[in-house]
Amino acid sequence: MFYVSGYALKTINDENGSCYFLNGGKCRIYENRPLICRVYPYMLHREADEDGKVDWRQISGLNLHGDYNLLIKEDECIRIAEETIRYEEEFLLLEINFLKSIKEFFAINQLKHVQKVFDQQLRLSKTGESVKVRVYYKGKFEDCI
Repeated sequence: MFYVSGYALKTINDENGSCYFLNGGKCRIYENRPLICRVYPYMLHREADEDGKVDWRQISGLNLHGDYNLLIKEDECIRIAEETIRYEEEFLLLEINFLKSIKEFFAINQLKHVQKVFDQQLRLSKTGESVKVRVYYKGKFEDCI
């Protein structure tokens, strides 16, 4: 059994793993989309310029991964940075709660982590085999395949 936390977008079971919220190529919940969607596809990076001044210097966008030194307006950069910080804070809180919950769950159910079993299940999943996964969601664990 795998136990996982973190953010993941729900997908439909098609060959592309399309987002559950896409309809005709458009987001059905755009105004209320999760933070991960608000941040994507931007990646901000603080970097020194040729004079040594550290500032927001790099940004990549959709289909621009690896393209750096692209211009970005300061207000847009601040908005993206604020959303990124909010996302990271929420992710870290989720991870802390996951670790506390998994510790308690394992203690109550007298379970222990066995690396060999974990590695075997990971290898199976990489070959396309179905594996059981217990996903930490809204403060509890849900069984998934």
